[in-house]
Amino acid sequence: RLVSPQFIVLTAFLATSISFFDANTPLDDRILLPVFAAGLIIPLHFLDRAWPILRRVPTVASLTVALLVAFLAGHSAKGIGGVSDSYAEGWGFSSLEWRQSATLAQVRELPEGALIYANSPEIVYLHTGRTAAPIPKKWIPMNEQPNRDYASQLMTAKRRLETECGVVVYLRRLGGQQSVPGAEELSARLSLRVRAELHDGSILSATVCPQ
Repeated sequence: RLVSPQFIVLTAFLATSISFFDANTPLDDRILLPVFAAGLIIPLHFLDRAWPILRRVPTVASLTVALLVAFLAGHSAKGIGGVSDSYAEGWGFSSLEWRQSATLAQVRELPEGALIYANSPEIVYLHTGRTAAPIPKKWIPMNEQPNRDYASQLMTAKRRLETECGVVVYLRRLGGQQSVPGAEELSARLSLRVRAELHDGSILSATVCPQ
């Protein structure tokens, strides 16, 4: 039996999740790891079944072994390089580029309890300990439908930023955030000015607030 019940359950779970609950479910290397494992087992199974036939032709058998060795060598080299880089520079939200972020360093200098909106509240909290509110989204990633409250949420954020003299932290290293308005759009819609422009992000504040 080539297809295990676990593989069928995983496929059904992902299909159900993406179709009915969370269209933003990423089909990345972490979630698809069981598929990768199955993708290795199945060809090896066929190879095991075909090996008695292949070994009768030495040239084909040698070529097959050479391809397997090349695949294992390339995959091992890439894996060792990835582990080495992760050890030296971290990975994901804990990577060196986030730990040394100039924008996040500026956030740490903000007054205690300052109002913060951010396009990644989780990164702000992880590296600064500051709680941040999410920037309103144009559409809801979970169902890929327009956010009907987008305009009102923007106006609420504008009022709070003006009355509490808060800031908007926009981190530019984040990819795949099409649902979040860009820094230029936020500046125009919320009447913001640049408080700090750094290589990895911007800090914006309301024009009615002091520098």
